[in-house]
Amino acid sequence: MGRSLSLLILGSLLILLAVRSYVYFSGNKLSDGSKIEFEGRVTSQIKTNSFSQSFSLNYKGKRIFLNLPLRPTINYGDKLKTSGVIVLKKLDRGEIWVLEEPEIVFEKEKFSLLSPVYSFRSKVISVFKSYLPSDEASLLLGIVFGIKESFSEDFYEDLRTAGVLHVIAASGMNVSMLGALLAGFFGAFLKRQIAVLLTIFGIFVFTAIAGFEASIVRAAIMGTLAFSAQILGKQSWAFFGLLISGFLMLFVSPALLFDIGFQLSFSATLGLIYISPLIDKMFRFKKIPLVRFISEDANTTISAQIATLPIILSNFGNFSLFSVFANVLVLWTVPILMIIGGIVSIFAFFFEGFGIVLYLALPLLLYFKSVVELFGKFGGQLALSEFPWQLSIGYYLLILSIFARKIK
Repeated sequence: MGRSLSLLILGSLLILLAVRSYVYFSGNKLSDGSKIEFEGRVTSQIKTNSFSQSFSLNYKGKRIFLNLPLRPTINYGDKLKTSGVIVLKKLDRGEIWVLEEPEIVFEKEKFSLLSPVYSFRSKVISVFKSYLPSDEASLLLGIVFGIKESFSEDFYEDLRTAGVLHVIAASGMNVSMLGALLAGFFGAFLKRQIAVLLTIFGIFVFTAIAGFEASIVRAAIMGTLAFSAQILGKQSWAFFGLLISGFLMLFVSPALLFDIGFQLSFSATLGLIYISPLIDKMFRFKKIPLVRFISEDANTTISAQIATLPIILSNFGNFSLFSVFANVLVLWTVPILMIIGGIVSIFAFFFEGFGIVLYLALPLLLYFKSVVELFGKFGGQLALSEFPWQLSIGYYLLILSIFARKIK
């Protein structure tokens, strides 16, 4: 593809997205204190305590938070019809929409294609919690599916302080590994086109189980584009795959542009595409297995953090100084844990006793937890009360100029 044609396509997409965003935001303004009524499906984590349960629903591209009594029980995948007064509440780091005085009605469905997926998700959570301690079960659910279930407050804070919270969020790494495993499995006894179609279906199911998180939806779209290109027998460029996936997500819901998860996943992927190769050249003696092993995890972590640093500081106000070391020590366990957790999830759905295989993952989970708790005690948080947007622009222009200089 020529440079002129690439610029023409990019310009056309930007114009189309600008028109779509104008129409979207013009017609989807929420009014603080107004009464609303809408239907939605629960695809977010449901948090419970001794008195209530809380979750969020999507309404006009925005997340609306609800806090309800423990009865009736709300489950992942439930379709609800709700009404109430919508209120904009200001928090320390941003604003959220909350539905006060909510009235809930369950919408019954004769059949839903996603019902088996929701059932599978509930069964997996139940099996993991039956065979593993609470924090270890939650850690494995987070690593495999991005499901954040029942972390103790202390361990969750240690994950944040150590800078490895991203590991329990569904990401492009999950999709890449899943796609490779499914493609290899189906490709062993089926035609390539059929194997690829089944792989794409598997990615869709995984996306539903993970809760349609912005990062995993982006990765799933990108993975689907890549595997579709295999059917057509054409090469796919990582950048254009990311560009198209981002465009499709923003075209459907322009509000995602202000979603922190979308910003982080998109920036981190750009970092892996462009910054990672530059850092890779800095590591020498990579033929030594131990050095190559350490450099790969360090490269991944450093590249993603360079690309996302302004976003992290702007939205969270802190940054872990020891996160690179913590990530190098734990990231090597992630592929192994994903394979064990994935295999158990499939077989335990049909035979719950197969969950005993999860004990194979327990030593790695205990090791992971020990490293996180160790670095959690170190602290090492760089805290800022405010990170100006002008500084963010300057930072990315500097990164862009360094990259442009290196590729000459």
